[in-house]
Amino acid sequence: MIHDWLAGRLGCRPEWGAAPARRRVGAGCLRPAWRGLALACLLMARAAAADDGPLLLQGTAVSWLRDPGGRLGIAQVAVAGGFAPLRGSLRAGRSQDAFWLRVVLPPAVRDSGHLLEVSPGGLADVRLYEGRGGAWRERPGGGAVPFRQREMPVRGAVFRLARPRPGDVLYLRIRTGQAMAAELRLWREPALQAAAGVATLGAGMYLGLMLTVALFNLAGWLVTRRGLYGLFALFVAAGALRWFVSGGLAGQFLFPAGPAVPQPLADALLALQALCANLFRIRLLQLRERAPRLLRYFQGLVLLGALAVAAAPTGHFTAAMRLLYAATLAGHVLSVPVYASLWRTGGAAGRLIVAALLLYCAVLLPAMLGALGLVPLHPLALQAAQLVDLPAVLALHLVLMLRMRDAERERNQAMLQASHAVAATERERGAREEQDRLLAMMAHEVRTPVAVIDAAAHSLRLLDDARPDRAQRDSRYQSIRLAVRRLTLLSELAEARERLAPGDGHQPAEPFDLHGLSRQVLATLEPQAAARVALAVRAGPAGEAPPQLAGDARLMHFALFNLVDNALKHAYPDTAIRIDIAARGHLGRRGVAWRIRDHGPGVPPGKEEAIFEKFQRFDERAGHPGLGLGLPLARRIAELHGGSLRCEPDWRAGACFALWLPEAP
Repeated sequence: MIHDWLAGRLGCRPEWGAAPARRRVGAGCLRPAWRGLALACLLMARAAAADDGPLLLQGTAVSWLRDPGGRLGIAQVAVAGGFAPLRGSLRAGRSQDAFWLRVVLPPAVRDSGHLLEVSPGGLADVRLYEGRGGAWRERPGGGAVPFRQREMPVRGAVFRLARPRPGDVLYLRIRTGQAMAAELRLWREPALQAAAGVATLGAGMYLGLMLTVALFNLAGWLVTRRGLYGLFALFVAAGALRWFVSGGLAGQFLFPAGPAVPQPLADALLALQALCANLFRIRLLQLRERAPRLLRYFQGLVLLGALAVAAAPTGHFTAAMRLLYAATLAGHVLSVPVYASLWRTGGAAGRLIVAALLLYCAVLLPAMLGALGLVPLHPLALQAAQLVDLPAVLALHLVLMLRMRDAERERNQAMLQASHAVAATERERGAREEQDRLLAMMAHEVRTPVAVIDAAAHSLRLLDDARPDRAQRDSRYQSIRLAVRRLTLLSELAEARERLAPGDGHQPAEPFDLHGLSRQVLATLEPQAAARVALAVRAGPAGEAPPQLAGDARLMHFALFNLVDNALKHAYPDTAIRIDIAARGHLGRRGVAWRIRDHGPGVPPGKEEAIFEKFQRFDERAGHPGLGLGLPLARRIAELHGGSLRCEPDWRAGACFALWLPEAP
């Protein structure tokens, strides 16, 4: 609808009020955007090319009179004295009084193509009085007249001068519920149409940006549930709606044929914007933590804003807003220490917050001082406040985006720390459970060797009394040694688990030789068990000898001992066990392969990986004690040294375990 009206103003449609041309179905989705851009360029070009710009009426051509309460009529004003020359624009702040302007048409007015504009567009009641044949003709204008009934389709009060002559005297009566600031201009119709089109397009872009900012922060509030974003969205929306209503856009686009939007609605939106601004400032400056006393003052400002909203339909709104404006200005002064502290300690985000708040205060300062009657309020100040208001809002929006980014970063960091804490707790709980299980199993396993030692010692005492032969005594000693070896194995198992505990990343790196370690392991076995094991060192594929290794020799000794002990326990009695050591590469790295093969029941098919899980045992036959931790610890030791340990299923005669370790760096 907007661009159709603008097209009509540019001559694309024959007259105001004609029905718009029917759009063709199937137009591209980008056509409205291109039309808007083209119309904006045409409007700016036409406004710039106009050689008959507006003529500002002031000085001796215009004089003004204040009418307290608006009681005077045109007959009284026409003969009344007390008119004062108008210097510049009419500026009187918020007032319920009426203001009369006496206009003497200048010599430049010689034809009927001139239009008299009273700006800005938010003036509620503007009336023009023309004298004809001793009588006065009243022509209404301004916001009180429906948009379609106005003499010109513009938001301001515009009157067409039918037969003007230099020296003719006109009277204007102006009354508005807003701050009184008005200017008189004489226009040529083409120039006024072009300027009105540019103003409408600019207002649309302004409201579109403000609505985008409001919706973006509303989405931020819905996602994060942070009240700061919701308050800012409400603040921006209230400001945009206030400009939409008070600037005449609501009457132009929403209710073109209806009555004017009530002034109390615009007043309520103004008070609501001030209320939201103070709530937003409390959250943004974190006054609850930084300045509790100042917090109470701003809470009082919020209460004043609520009272002003309630007073909008009454005659006390002007007094309420004056009190609110005065208290708001004092609040900015009282906030200087908070601004200074935030500037020093808040970093780049803190400085941006201070700069944005000061910019917003500077934008509103002329309007607030004018409303208080301390300085004259120029109409350009009201229009500039709308334009300069946008950078301040965008700066505050940028502040919130930085806050959102920092909050998201802190949230992610907190979630990461929480996940680490949960993982650490789970690891600690698992370690405790494993330790409790291990201790219980070790306590059970210790009973057997202790009972064996006790029984063997008792038997030795009986044998000493009976003086038996040497073979029986050696058998009892062998039982004691086996029991002690089982106890030693349990202690070494506990020590290995302690050294492999999570978080212990530092391990000694000393050179060792797998062949030498294997011989040390065999030396700790019983002679009968050691005799079953055949140890062989073979050359690599290229005939090379096994390279040098480095790591924790004690841990590696424990791993080899567990593998050998595992083979001795599960192989058939008196069967041979073979250990082969050879140089072998793996994934492009040189290393040593250590393989042990036995003859026995082997590993059940499909269980080649399950046997490396903790506390897993697949052979519960008597005489085969164990905790189910030897193989898992042996694999952990291999991985700690950068190697691997796996069960090879290709060996069908029993079990085959292959250990591979990389060459020392």
